[in-house]
Amino acid sequence: MHSVNRQFTLVKLLDGIVRHKHDTLTNLTSIVKDYVLKFQDKFQNIVFKLEWLAKQEADNAVRRLEFCTMKLEVQLEELLSAFQALQQGKLSLGLLTLTQLHFILKKKSNFVFTFGV
Repeated sequence: MHSVNRQFTLVKLLDGIVRHKHDTLTNLTSIVKDYVLKFQDKFQNIVFKLEWLAKQEADNAVRRLEFCTMKLEVQLEELLSAFQALQQGKLSLGLLTLTQLHFILKKKSNFVFTFGV
């Protein structure tokens, strides 16, 4: 009978230890769960911010590309106009610097005065 009492005492002791371990594990699980939920919220917030920044950067890149394309179109139109003027034998003022224009006018005026044209 003594060994049965001893076994019963051991089972009660083990039951108390198991309950304590179970309570500790439940408590730790709750703590980890709360931490994971907080971390998940922070992670989702960071992902949202990164997506927003990427979209802003993409929008800015598109705007810069549109501006550069428009600027290129204007420059091409000016270049085509200059080529058309050269084809017709006229010099476009946009292709000349002020020094070149002054030189041409000076030569032309000397030519006029020299030959009386």
